[in-house]
Amino acid sequence: MISRYFLNGSFIIILDQENIAVVDLQIKTTKYSTQVMTHIDVDFPLSFGKIVKLTVCNTTLGNYICNGIIKLYKKIEGQNDAEILYKEILEEVSKVA
Repeated sequence: MISRYFLNGSFIIILDQENIAVVDLQIKTTKYSTQVMTHIDVDFPLSFGKIVKLTVCNTTLGNYICNGIIKLYKKIEGQNDAEILYKEILEEVSKVA
């Protein structure tokens, strides 16, 4: 099953059968510089799983972390869980941006 949540202008898409979540992000970064879209392997723990990949996008305004892929170890059971997950993702990714 695929679940989709819209939070703060961003989507979180949950692929239950694969235990994966894909989240839209808009976090400006100076640490990761790129001329093209780049995928970065990471390992940031969360209460529902861990962030395993970030996508850095180059725009005319600078570089942004624009997507994240999360390996889920715990099932997302609705909007409240999705909000908790999203908040954790923002906190962890903002630390390294």
